[in-house]
Amino acid sequence: MLSGDFSTSLCKYMDGEAYAPPIFLADPNNRFQLIYVNRACLNFGIQIDAQFGKTLTECIPTITQDKLDELWAKVCKSGKATLLTDFQKSHETVLSIELSLSQMVHAGKNLMFGCIRDTSEQGAILHARVALEDAQRIAHIGSWDVDILNDVLTWSDETFRIWEIDKTKFEATFAAFVETVHPDDREKVVHNYNQSLINKTLYQVEHRLLFPDGRVKYIQERGEPFYDDDGRPIRFIGTSLDVTERKRFEELVALQNHALDHMGEAVYLVDEDAHILHVNNAACKMLGYTQEELLTRRVCDLDPNYDPATWHHHWNDLLNQKTITLETLHRSKSGALVPIEVNANAIEYEGRRVNFALVRDITERKRIEAQIQHQASYDALTGLPNRRLFGDRLREKISTAERSGSNVAILFIDLDRFKEVNDTLGHHYGDQLLIQAAQRIQRCVRESDTLARMGGDEFVLILPDVTEISHLGRVAQSIIDVMASPFDVDSQISYVSASIGIASYPSDVDSFEGLISAADQAMYFAKERGRNCFSFFTPAMQKQVQQRLSLANDLREAMSKDQLQIHLQPIVDIVSGQVVKAEALVRWKHPKHGMVSPDKFIPIAEEMGLIHEIGDWVFRQAAEAMSLWLAKATGNDCCQISVNISARQFMHSDIGNSWVDYLSAIHLPPSHVVIEITESLLLGDEADVMVKLQRLREAGMQLALDDFGTGYSAMSYLKKFNIDYLKIDRSFVRDLESDPNDRAIAEAIVVMAHRLGLRTIAEGVETEHQKDILAQVGCDYVQGYLYAKPMPVEEFFAFLEAK
Repeated sequence: MLSGDFSTSLCKYMDGEAYAPPIFLADPNNRFQLIYVNRACLNFGIQIDAQFGKTLTECIPTITQDKLDELWAKVCKSGKATLLTDFQKSHETVLSIELSLSQMVHAGKNLMFGCIRDTSEQGAILHARVALEDAQRIAHIGSWDVDILNDVLTWSDETFRIWEIDKTKFEATFAAFVETVHPDDREKVVHNYNQSLINKTLYQVEHRLLFPDGRVKYIQERGEPFYDDDGRPIRFIGTSLDVTERKRFEELVALQNHALDHMGEAVYLVDEDAHILHVNNAACKMLGYTQEELLTRRVCDLDPNYDPATWHHHWNDLLNQKTITLETLHRSKSGALVPIEVNANAIEYEGRRVNFALVRDITERKRIEAQIQHQASYDALTGLPNRRLFGDRLREKISTAERSGSNVAILFIDLDRFKEVNDTLGHHYGDQLLIQAAQRIQRCVRESDTLARMGGDEFVLILPDVTEISHLGRVAQSIIDVMASPFDVDSQISYVSASIGIASYPSDVDSFEGLISAADQAMYFAKERGRNCFSFFTPAMQKQVQQRLSLANDLREAMSKDQLQIHLQPIVDIVSGQVVKAEALVRWKHPKHGMVSPDKFIPIAEEMGLIHEIGDWVFRQAAEAMSLWLAKATGNDCCQISVNISARQFMHSDIGNSWVDYLSAIHLPPSHVVIEITESLLLGDEADVMVKLQRLREAGMQLALDDFGTGYSAMSYLKKFNIDYLKIDRSFVRDLESDPNDRAIAEAIVVMAHRLGLRTIAEGVETEHQKDILAQVGCDYVQGYLYAKPMPVEEFFAFLEAK
């Protein structure tokens, strides 16, 4: 097919050249009416002006309409057709002519392009050949002719130009032609050529040319074999069309379509009236429609949230902002609603504005968000509301109570002896027991009530619209009753009870925080009464809370007013009887209340965030006392001082660097300091704990594990952390004289420690007999009232001198 808008220049050329062959253009859709003839047609008696409006059959009567239709079908199929016929030039002269027919596209119409050759005149042959060469050059179509019997290949000039071969250096054989074809396509070309000869069919093939510089051209070839009277192939005539640019364009379009169809997101093209113009495979897969089905729909057919006014508002926003991201729903073919995220982009193509939308199915994201929201609000173990959601619900109920003038109460529930069960039977058992406990409590409450798990073995129940205090007592007692039944987990029977504290708003307190604190205080009072009971909040408890708050306020000034001091308790080598170590303990001498127990003010310090400052002060005081001890010591330069550190202090401070720097500043060797840690510290972030402990050890300090044996998993920590001392808890020492089990435990701890290269310190030694038993089992050091109570630093040194 001759394609492109070159007919005007071609016609001008054909009219201007004296040797130009007769050519014409005919319209196949209008009975092959002539729409153009050139001047050369005068030689055949075809008048230029007179023939317009006539059909080709009227000009050349030897050609019938049926024959023309047959020829045109052949042209459309193979690109070319020829016909030999007679032409009545005058009354005396009849010419033999050959018509060479092909297609030409002009003004969007497919026309028949015809060239007339007088086969009786050699000059006409020359003119026709020149015209054909020019036409091929213009159309970039090369022709070729294979003389099969003599194996001679004839190429037109345009074919040589396409192949970029010098005609004087080309061996004109079919085999030479095959050598020019890309190696990967040669087999295909030869196969199609041979099949065409064998089956007497048209030859059609597309192949590549590979040039020495690596360039590739795509060639589309068409041809037809000719045979003698005996059916032997004698000639093969065809054309070659360079389709490289078309091929590259097709590949680019195919690549773009392939990329769109393999995008994870669905792609929509939508016009301003919400018509869907295009979708990719992902869109079809997401909604279950075929592409044809979606192209018949509008966005309003898919989106249940569609509103015409909103749509045009969004469209105007899109045109102004160029891109918009929003979330909505699309209904699939099955009727399911698919949550989607739309990234809309305004683009303009040939003056038409469309929305190029990337649409992502966010079903999984919504599921994860809902899961995260649930996890943020609900306890993972029991499925109950957690502390966060409890707070939201309680604030909501308090607001409602303020508006309606009603009461809201909470029951603070703590399971008695749960820690013992958990430590004895393990976390898995404890978790299952908590699940059963939550289910039992849930059966005791109304649908309007909220039961939440605060953490550990603590639960809180919110009861709105309370009109009778007796109802609160009944609910509390029903919970206590259901908890009395044994818990059966994995065929293990256990018993736990519940201690419950009750407080109401606004009857007891007038704030959210006060309500929780009041119920908590009431719960602890229930425990002090013997557990397995409930207690209402009372003014006496409020007084205790106020005293605690007063103590907290006083603690802020305790350090600045030098009310804190350290006491030292000796640690004795059990063999030599010498004091070789001391434990530093903080004491608070309150100006009004006297000596305040650490059990009271240390928890307050942790809650207030003062524990870091107090801990650093204790460390510095202990280090200075150790320096003084070294200065006074005679022949006992191996003495050490122990400093306790709480889990909260350790986890939220930079003790590793600051303490090491302080020891360096006072010139105290770190080897004279022992840091005492508890098992609860090791329950935190192992990586962070190990880094900080390793920093202390690398500086030269030693580590002691306090209260060893009281935690269910303490043994496992000896494998993970570098510990120097194990301190045997006083609970095992207290009954050494009367309980053989405690003696066996103490002995087992000592043996295990020694096997691991650790030394042991027994706490709470009060009698000579206890000391003797510990000596027998191999304990290294002891401390307790048998030797001395904790004492101020001056008294400690006096004690040493007295020894």
